[in-house]
Amino acid sequence: MKRTIKYTIKSAKDIYKSFYPEPSFLVPGMIPLKGLTILAGPYKGCKSWFILFLCMTLSRSGMFLGVFALETHKGIYLALEDSDARLHHRMHFFEFEPGDNSLISTSFPSGIDGVNALTKLLSEDRTIEYVVIDTLGRFSSGRGKGSYQDDYDWIGLIKNIADELGVAIILVTHTRKLVDDRDEYNEITGSCGSMAVADAILVLKKSRNSGNGTLACTGRDFEEKKYEVFFSKDSCCWTIKGECADSASTPERQSILEILKEHGEMTPQEVSTHIERTPQAVSNILAKLKDEGLVEKGSKYGTWVSSKHTVSTTSSISS
Repeated sequence: MKRTIKYTIKSAKDIYKSFYPEPSFLVPGMIPLKGLTILAGPYKGCKSWFILFLCMTLSRSGMFLGVFALETHKGIYLALEDSDARLHHRMHFFEFEPGDNSLISTSFPSGIDGVNALTKLLSEDRTIEYVVIDTLGRFSSGRGKGSYQDDYDWIGLIKNIADELGVAIILVTHTRKLVDDRDEYNEITGSCGSMAVADAILVLKKSRNSGNGTLACTGRDFEEKKYEVFFSKDSCCWTIKGECADSASTPERQSILEILKEHGEMTPQEVSTHIERTPQAVSNILAKLKDEGLVEKGSKYGTWVSSKHTVSTTSSISS
């Protein structure tokens, strides 16, 4: 049987004169209400706490990350690496009861069976507005390591569900252990094919022995931003401390700036132990950062410190 190929063509003028609603968001300027979002972070980097609190907040509306007022949305959380018991204990840390429209599954199918099951579920229950898949690796079980095109096609299948059924899908995945000093988005596991499909990408990172971290956000329909964030061991909640207004002009300079912000006063030799650059190269980059007004001489001879110019949450973030 001959296959019929379908496609459409419109004139630029028709598109120009047509009405299209502005993009809407689950989390303003971060997670679109329709489309595919990738959330990446290191192993044991508290990504699941971030996602669980998001789902609970969306179940009854409230504040997320301390600055965003979220509306109520019905969704399902595929917590494929957790148990009901673990989720129970984690939810009680947040000290508020979730609403009835937050669904959870810890035993959802994976691979193409998972794609088909998810399509069927969302087709039958059109009240579900978002899906969280935690993690992409578990949902992709049995696929093996793929090429750029393999990853592009596989993630494309998941994005098609979001686009065709008008829901938000959030894929949770890991970053590599090897840090990319030039572009943190390159740290996401898998090929670039996964990132090429996504409508939005978030990279959540924190220091191993500290609650301080960063949340980088980029997407097709919002301005790229980077926030300074904090994870509290007491409440197990993430909060935004401020927008990183002191961003350097290149990723390499930004990585050195973040090293200074994390460790404090350092010499170029000390900085070079955290980045694949010689002390002399670090010294040259620090001089350029000084010209940008982002670093200054330290109290000890030969040391440098961050100027620490950070925009407050009240002035830089609108909910």
